[in-house]
Amino acid sequence: MAEFPPSADKGRLGRLWRPRWTNMEYVYVLISKRDGDFYTGLSNNVPKRFQMHNSGLVKSTKGRRPLILFRTEEYATRKEAAEREKFLKSGVGRAYLKQLLQQAEMAELADALDSKSSSL
Repeated sequence: MAEFPPSADKGRLGRLWRPRWTNMEYVYVLISKRDGDFYTGLSNNVPKRFQMHNSGLVKSTKGRRPLILFRTEEYATRKEAAEREKFLKSGVGRAYLKQLLQQAEMAELADALDSKSSSL
């Protein structure tokens, strides 16, 4: 009888399992709390991949932990996701991510100031 989900014994990291009906691909962006740099990747199972990054199982991010999940984007095909990942890793893409981060930080600061002034 077949195992459900199939065992992940292929290679050191195993194979990420996903249900047959899940066919979306995701581009994700992590930020290192250690150095503040971005890491961009693609996966069809972002929660599992994020766990692997923070567990030290991914060589490229092992020394940059802890990591936070900054952004995810959903695509219908792996090709579309790979094209977006390539863009986000370019100079223009990194500048775009930095701009998004600054906007998020400003929005967080504005929220904090609003809540502080409303409690006075």
